[in-house]
Amino acid sequence: MTRTYSLAIALALAAPVFAQAPRLRGELELNIGAGFSMAQGSIVQRQSWASGVLAGASIENAVSVTNRSALFLGGCYTNFFTAHLGIQVGFGYLKSPLEAQTDFRRGASGVHSRRLAANPDRSELAAVPFYAAVAMGWRGKRTGIILTAGPAVILHSLLIEAQMGTLFSEGGAPAAYRVSVAVPDQTWAAFGGLLGATLDFKIGEKTALAFDARYVLSPVKKFVWSWTAETAIGLDDSAARAAFDASAAGAAAAGAPPVSLNPSFLQVSLGIKFGLGSI
Repeated sequence: MTRTYSLAIALALAAPVFAQAPRLRGELELNIGAGFSMAQGSIVQRQSWASGVLAGASIENAVSVTNRSALFLGGCYTNFFTAHLGIQVGFGYLKSPLEAQTDFRRGASGVHSRRLAANPDRSELAAVPFYAAVAMGWRGKRTGIILTAGPAVILHSLLIEAQMGTLFSEGGAPAAYRVSVAVPDQTWAAFGGLLGATLDFKIGEKTALAFDARYVLSPVKKFVWSWTAETAIGLDDSAARAAFDASAAGAAAAGAPPVSLNPSFLQVSLGIKFGLGSI
């Protein structure tokens, strides 16, 4: 009998705790916004000639790669196990336009200089992150805040097209020509991380308007430039042509260091959130 009373008292004391425990609640969110890539880099390619008709000549190509903001699309699902702790899984898509510009200088003094730019519509860096993060949430009557942090796998693709200058002597004084270079189209997967914050406002029984900011961290990666044998076009005389063969391409590539780019990005977006359970 004593044991029965003791068990009854224990259950009576524990009842308020269980009564206050929240239900599992899920939140599905779809968002659209802007992505701001961190992909910027620069290199300096130098080349000089010690013999032949170009003996004593030298050139320098300073290439800078910059990016522009782009449309971001994504979604996530958050499931809370307690009043404040849960897990969030999500994905996103961002394709950032890149632009490569080259400051070409001829000679040590750099008196003969030109700025070269390739077609800006061709260069781009894409990122598709998938992540699973710990979520910490606080909810008021009409508003809620969620902070997230966790690992991510990011699928990337990259293409950079640029132009550089070089020298040829076609039976006369050395003349400057432009040639096409590129970081060839390539894809890779990277392991990184995500930090995020969401502020939402209830607009219905189980719907809310969400404002998101997330930073997707992806490791810095180095990329090697590629020269293709082609017909070079004169810088001073657009009608001038010269054969930029495999030997010339190899000599130019030897003086070009790889470019380092940071494919991480910041996402700022607006979303609609649907409650699965309580919101």
